[in-house]
Amino acid sequence: MMPFPRPFRPAAAGLILLLAAAPALAAKLPAPQADYSARQSLTANGVTTESRLFHSRGRERREATVDGLANVLILRPDRNKAYVMQPQARIAMEISPLDPEVGLDTALLATLDGEAQGKETIGGLQATKYKVQDVFAGGGGFTGTVWATADGIYLRVDGTATDGGEGVQVHMDLTGVSRGPQDAALFDLPADVRMMTLDTLPDRPPAPGTPMAAPGDAMPAPAGRAPR
Repeated sequence: MMPFPRPFRPAAAGLILLLAAAPALAAKLPAPQADYSARQSLTANGVTTESRLFHSRGRERREATVDGLANVLILRPDRNKAYVMQPQARIAMEISPLDPEVGLDTALLATLDGEAQGKETIGGLQATKYKVQDVFAGGGGFTGTVWATADGIYLRVDGTATDGGEGVQVHMDLTGVSRGPQDAALFDLPADVRMMTLDTLPDRPPAPGTPMAAPGDAMPAPAGRAPR
């Protein structure tokens, strides 16, 4: 997955203050209770990623090709974890569910309150349109509009999400939604995947002279970029 641009922090901090000051809205957004697959188009700060999406009651897997490489993102809200994986290299890395690389986690979005604005039909599915301006329990928040089915399929999202200090303009659409059970193995990393802690995308080579780390060890960030 391609990391998203990181905008100027003071502007995002102002958004957090605005969200914190806003009164709680009446309706809780629908909890994700459905199993389905779909195509997802997610644009964050002008960068669009097209993915094949698999979803099971909050757990989610996105498969995309970025710069010619297969990339997989797995979201596990039941564990409060997220993973990025490169299947061809058999390596993966754990990231925060609020990391800008995730772009949008609808299971987290479903913890917010929103104001119902009416019903619309999107892709043959009936959805309620919600105006949202709320903060996540762990920091950050979302302000914008979402369209969701009664059982928590988020068909469209448009607004600004933050991870506690950075604002990201997001727009997401689902198409070709197909309901049905999803294989539980989709939402776990394969047993032979090596876990890395790396501050760059796994396909990028380290800076010249940088020693390689053993699997599971932290790898030093390349020159000019501080580790997280």
